[in-house]
Amino acid sequence: MKNDKDINNSLSNIKKALREEKEISENNEDNNDFFLLEDVVEKKLLNKKPIKKASVVKKNKIKKEKVYNAKKVINKKRPVEIVINKEVRPIIQKWIRKNLRAFVKKVVVEEFKVISKAAFRQNSASK
Repeated sequence: MKNDKDINNSLSNIKKALREEKEISENNEDNNDFFLLEDVVEKKLLNKKPIKKASVVKKNKIKKEKVYNAKKVINKKRPVEIVINKEVRPIIQKWIRKNLRAFVKKVVVEEFKVISKAAFRQNSASK
């Protein structure tokens, strides 16, 4: 019973506050037909970027040109590299495809022989 009264009392307070807020907002709507442009203009002026001096712009341009020219030189291929890539590289790739398996097999067999001899010497020395 007491809880019901408290709940009803709270609800009536909330409704009263909402009514008062609605009345206040209706009164403010009549007064809000205009706004000051000073605030808008001042904010725009603050957001402007400072103008760079001509000397700073010139220095930045020179730096960019140096970097660009350096990249240009690095990216240029020399005629010798072009000849190697076109003529010699395919020959080497063909030889590798043809002989790599046999070459690796030969190297592995020789390594096994060396390891076997070293292991045999170690066993015979320990006896």
